[in-house]
Parts: sequence; structure tokens; C-alpha cells
Amino acid sequence: MIGVTLPLDLYIGTDHQAYCALLDAYGGLNTMLDCLRDSGVESIEVHTVTAQTSAGTVRGCIDLAASHGLHTTLHGMLNPDTDAFLASYTLLDKPANITVHALYGEPSRTVSALAAIQKKAVASGIPITLTLENNRHKPHRPDIIDPGDSCESVLAMVSQLTGTGITWDMGHYYHNLCRFRHTPDAVPDAEFLRRVKHTHIHGVVGGTTHYPCTPNNLPLARYIRALGDYKGVYNIELSVSRYYPAIAPRTAFEDSIRTLREVLADA
Repeated sequence: MIGVTLPLDLYIGTDHQAYCALLDAYGGLNTMLDCLRDSGVESIEVHTVTAQTSAGTVRGCIDLAASHGLHTTLHGMLNPDTDAFLASYTLLDKPANITVHALYGEPSRTVSALAAIQKKAVASGIPITLTLENNRHKPHRPDIIDPGDSCESVLAMVSQLTGTGITWDMGHYYHNLCRFRHTPDAVPDAEFLRRVKHTHIHGVVGGTTHYPCTPNNLPLARYIRALGDYKGVYNIELSVSRYYPAIAPRTAFEDSIRTLREVLADA
């Protein structure tokens, strides 16, 4: 299943220049959803749901996508306050994947927060699966301790939990390999791959992530082969503001979807 990330602001209204250009290129959000569906997309990831995002807004995003024949996944923001995190998801009536980044600080903070959220979600009947994403390594930010900035560290945290999976951000992984490890042909450990329940796919250009995906800026075919019989969403996660106006927003989506479709067809 192919998915595409869309900013929450597209659903609730925005004056962001790059987002407006994206909407204008498609003729509005409803037309965009139809065009994405017709191009082979089956799922939309809403980015980012925070503690300030109401449950009604989340449900509205899901219902709108469903009215266009699309599934929804969610990109949340991990919060050590369990109730504050779950408040955005109380109106879910179908299982939903929620991708989160690790909390800054010691890994135990992230593990404890994920465990508490998952436990209360089960007790409250909120049908979510949490998946922890591998992030970029950021040595230029010595003030930040990010325990999720490698596949190894994400696996170490998820291995302590029951029911929590991994979102493999292929672009972040490739960025780290090329810029810091100088092993661009590597793939993650088999145990990491076994725990992957969601993906983020985007190109890396000049050290910048979330560019449109092409065969030249991400070894997508190798990564999809490494996933074996993975049955989750292959989710394209672009950041329009990083490449607009150099690359037309609609072209970026269409080219990335085409690249992914071709790789999947050959897999």
C-alpha cells in the first residue's frame, strides 16, 4: 500500500506559502485527495498531531480521507503526559498507526512514555499502534540528546516494549549512512527490519532530507527488498518547504509516487 504524508494545516486551513502552492497546484484539498487516489495512493498520513490537536480535528481528517476512499495513518508527537497524548485520539473507532519520535534525553524517558500510553490506550479502548521512528543524527546540535537518532538505538528502546513497532525512515537512515558512517550500501539489522510496521520514504539531496524521491537520491529498491514480506504502508514523506519553489509541489508528489510504484512493481 502506498501512502503520502500531508500536513495537518492542509486540513484545517493555512497561509503557508508552500502549502498554498501545493493546494493550488491540485485545485484544492478534495481534488488533491482524488488525484492521489487515482495515482495509486491508498493511505494519507496526517502530520503532525500534537497535544493541542482536538480529537474532533483528528476524526475529521480521517473521515475526509475515507470519503475519498483513502485510509489514514497519523504522525503524532510523543508526550510524557499520557492523558494529554491520548486526548487527540479518543474518537478513533478503527485501528490507527501513530508514528512518534523519541523524547529528548535518556532513552528511559521514551520507553516509559510509550509503555504508559500503550497500556492506557488498551485499557481505554483506543485502537492505536505506536511506532517509534529513527531520526537524523544531529551533531551540530550538542544541546540535544536524541536517543532515536539511529536504527540501533530505536531497536534498543522498542525491544523493551510489547506492542510498539518501528517506523523505518529510509531517508533519515540513508542520510546518516552517507554523512556520518560512510557506508551507503548498508541495510539495518534483521531484527530492526522484523519490527518495522510503517515507513517514511523521501530523498536526500545535499544533506537535506524530505526531498522528492528519485532512484538517484535514495536506494529505495534495496530497502524494499530488505523489508521482505512487509505488509504495511510504503509512505512518502515530503517536506514541501524544503524544495519549493525550485521544484513544483505537484511534480514532486507525482514523481515520488511514480518512483515508488515502479520499484514496487519490480520487487
